[in-house]
Amino acid sequence: MLLPLNNVSAVFSQVLFPALAQVQNNIPRFRQQYIRATGLIALITFPLMAGVAALAEPLILLLLGPKWAEVIPIVQILSFVGMFQSICQPAGSVYTALGKTKSMFYVSVVLLVAFVMLMIPGIRFGLRGVTWAYTAWTAVSGLLNLWMVGRYVNSSALAILTSVAPTAIIAGLTGALVYAIDAGPAHAWPIAIRLLAGLFAGVTSYLLLCVVTKNRPFTDFVGLISERLGLDMVPYWARLRGLMNK
Repeated sequence: MLLPLNNVSAVFSQVLFPALAQVQNNIPRFRQQYIRATGLIALITFPLMAGVAALAEPLILLLLGPKWAEVIPIVQILSFVGMFQSICQPAGSVYTALGKTKSMFYVSVVLLVAFVMLMIPGIRFGLRGVTWAYTAWTAVSGLLNLWMVGRYVNSSALAILTSVAPTAIIAGLTGALVYAIDAGPAHAWPIAIRLLAGLFAGVTSYLLLCVVTKNRPFTDFVGLISERLGLDMVPYWARLRGLMNK
C-alpha cells in the first residue's frame, strides 16, 4: 500500500537533490528549499493517505472482498504511518547534497538494529503486532532523520514538522469529513458509489480549504504548475481568494 506513496516521495527527492546540491554552501537558502519541498510532498501525500484511511472499508471490500475486512484497521494505521514517512524520505537528499553520506550510513545501521529489536517482539502478536512494530520503527526512524537534518540546516525536527502542520490539519479535516459522509448517509450505497462520493467530497473540500486558508504549499504548487504550462494564473488565483474572503 505504501509503494505508490513512496514513489511520489522518491520523485520529489530526485528533483530535490540537484536543487539542494546547487545551494549546499548557502545554508539559509538550502533550508528554505528543503522545507519548501517537504511542504509540496505533504500537500500531495497527506490528503491521499487521509483519504485512504477514511475510505479504507469500501476500498478493501471493493478490491479484496469481505474476507479481508479484518485488514481495514491495519490499512488505516499504515495510512498515518505513510503520511509521516513521506515527509521524512527527503532526508536522504539532504545527506547526499551536503556530503554527509557517512552520517547516513551510521544512521542506517542504528535504524537496522532498531528495526530488528522492534520486529522480534512484534511478530509474536501477529499482523497487528508487526504493524505496530513498524509504526514504532517509522516514528524512531523519522524523528532521528529529521533531528539529523535539522542539525545540518540550522533548524530542528520540531520546526520541520511545524512547517507541514497546516497541511496536516487541512488533510485531517478533509479525512474526517469524508469518513463522516461514508459512515453516515453513504454507508448504505453501493461500494463503488461510496468511493466515488468520498473521492468527490475529499477533493473538493481539500481544495476549498487550501484556498480559504491560503495554504503556502498549495500556492507554491499553483505557481509551479502555471510556470511549467506557461500560464499566468496569478490574476485568477487572486480573484478566487478574494471571492473566498468575502
